Amino acid sequence: MSKKVFLIISLFLTVQVIAGICFGDVIILKTKDPKTNQQKTVEGKILEEDKEKVTLETYPGTTMVILKRDIVQINKGKPPWEVYEEQKAKIKDTAAEHCKLGKWCQQHGLKNEAKQEWEKTIELDPDHSEARKLLGYIKDGTKEGKANWRLEKEVMIEKGMVPFEGKWVRRDKFEELMKQGGYTFTLKAGIEDDVDEKFLNEFGERMKVASAWLWKGTRGQFYIAEVTITDKTSQGNIVVPKGHAHTADYSCAQSGLGGKGVVASFRIPGETDPYTFLHEFGHAAFGLPDEKVPNCCRICIMRGPRKDGDWKKDPQFCTEENHERNGPACWTLILAQWPKLVGPDNDPCIPIDEIPQTKINIINK
Repeated sequence: MSKKVFLIISLFLTVQVIAGICFGDVIILKTKDPKTNQQKTVEGKILEEDKEKVTLETYPGTTMVILKRDIVQINKGKPPWEVYEEQKAKIKDTAAEHCKLGKWCQQHGLKNEAKQEWEKTIELDPDHSEARKLLGYIKDGTKEGKANWRLEKEVMIEKGMVPFEGKWVRRDKFEELMKQGGYTFTLKAGIEDDVDEKFLNEFGERMKVASAWLWKGTRGQFYIAEVTITDKTSQGNIVVPKGHAHTADYSCAQSGLGGKGVVASFRIPGETDPYTFLHEFGHAAFGLPDEKVPNCCRICIMRGPRKDGDWKKDPQFCTEENHERNGPACWTLILAQWPKLVGPDNDPCIPIDEIPQTKINIINK
């Protein structure tokens, strides 16, 4: 480690000690946050450590494995959830103290605990503006002579607004801004077999379902705007190989690695399910690697065979918080390519049932 890096880390830790903030086991990584350009840190409780890797509990019941070669420094201490319980027992039962403790929880990744502290704050002081804002409330006029606090999301959606790149925009401008920002995809699908109109239309419906999965899996920040489907051709971002038009056999599925708006060609069966599509699309559009046993994320769409899990209710890409394999999480890789994205946190999407429509074009040769 260079002398400059050591001094920066030492100064950072000194400032935190002076501020009276307690740390858990803090792992300082070589990688940097794409938004802040700061070195990333992971905090929790070290469960196991050997010459090659560290197993860290980032929240009770949630673990991640980090390779030693990706680590700059390890600083030992109590995990934040234990410190929280200690601090919770010591503070005065006032709105100010609960709000302060909630902000500490937020800084240390204890989101549920932070919310509980801020809810306690407004229970003690219903007009506590800082806690209200931290919980997502805004003032919406007055009611019975007092400020009428409502969730910002509810108020803005009533006004026909939707979130985009961290701000609210008019619903009628949303899809236009999505296209300008490179958050929509226009694809071509080539079916190598000679198929009928019925099959082409059914495949089009599968693409609409696939777009809905992409929308849900990226929390309302990407979708497929248009797909042109042609039979008797091998040309396209999506290719259904010869002999696989009328099968769901995902063994034929494979993809090149794309990213930054360039969708590499990928192969899927003609009766593809949305899981297989989204997995291959993750390779082709975002450049995401496979997450294979033994070091794979149980929750991630990029893990191994479908039989290893069920993502039907909530298809998603892993985040730093639930990432379990070596290397960066899927959302870290996506955010590095589209840094203006809000990311998967704080429910950035518009309601799931308002999925933008996918236009389907059919060319039957």
